[in-house]
Amino acid sequence: GGDPRSTRANLLDYANLLFLFITVSGLYLWLPAVWRWRTVRGLLLFQRRYINAKVRDFNWHHVFGAWMLVPLFVIALSGVVMSFPWANNAVYAAFGEAPPQRGGPPGAPGPQGPDGAQGRSGAARPDGADAVASGASLQQLFDAAAMQLPDWQRITLPLVQRGSRVELAVDLKSEERRPPRRTVVLDAASATVIEVRGSNVPEPTAGQKARTWFRFAHTGEQYGIVGQTLAGLASLAACFLVYTGLALAWRRLVRPLFNR
Repeated sequence: GGDPRSTRANLLDYANLLFLFITVSGLYLWLPAVWRWRTVRGLLLFQRRYINAKVRDFNWHHVFGAWMLVPLFVIALSGVVMSFPWANNAVYAAFGEAPPQRGGPPGAPGPQGPDGAQGRSGAARPDGADAVASGASLQQLFDAAAMQLPDWQRITLPLVQRGSRVELAVDLKSEERRPPRRTVVLDAASATVIEVRGSNVPEPTAGQKARTWFRFAHTGEQYGIVGQTLAGLASLAACFLVYTGLALAWRRLVRPLFNR
């Protein structure tokens, strides 16, 4: 699903939206009918022994769901924000801001967003076979940007470009989670540097900060090694939730059909 316009990418986006619904509805289904410690304990803690596989799957499903609900909700919600324009726009609208405009016609890859999802990082083919329009090759554009900013860490080139100018996003070497970024504007025909923007980057707005939070909360990077570890454990727990949920559904809904 590397192409954001492909069917596979769309299926991934809608599957993530469905997972968000499952996470929220799962909280409602988890709520015990009777709020007694003995009942709640059976939904929060693993049991030492299980009389059969059904009881085990029921216990595992509720325990993993209860302890990993918050991180799974954040992962799914942030994924929806990055997948759908309407969700991305809602983040900015919550702070009374208009979302940043992306160039290019509808359906075409636009400039790189806050999550750095579009474009290609690194060097292009050394033989210069790839080219933007009929002018300079991607390799020539890459070399021009690298010479302009020798302390670059990552250079992102647009795969589809229309017009006489090409904009390359350059991340500089830094210890920060979000390294300083510059935009190198080049002539598409000759790879001549026209301007370098971003040396005086304005303070990000509240909406931009929120959008950045969603981007790095999705992988747990927002909170360093602890956040990444928690996100990894939550993702592992999701595998158990899927397995136990399917096992319970099979016993409750499918198997009785064969026993009739």
